[in-house]
Amino acid sequence: MIDGPYGMAGLPRARRQNRRRPRPQRVPGTVKSPCTGVCTLDESTGFCRGCHRSLVEIRDWMILDDDDRRAIMAKVVVRRGVVPE
Repeated sequence: MIDGPYGMAGLPRARRQNRRRPRPQRVPGTVKSPCTGVCTLDESTGFCRGCHRSLVEIRDWMILDDDDRRAIMAKVVVRRGVVPE
């Protein structure tokens, strides 16, 4: 297979590499994730049926500091009483 100036994906290598965004750095913390391994979104609420977090909260968990994680956990506690399992 010939690679050529456009690479195998059809884009110049330089363009492909420039499209990659730097990943946010993980923030070490003491607040444990509420993930239960049941990763299914409830379409009516928009929250995970296992951990009761939104997609944005799940996505950002690793880059949030402990204060932000505690704020999410406070919301999760309330949601657990509201969101049916």
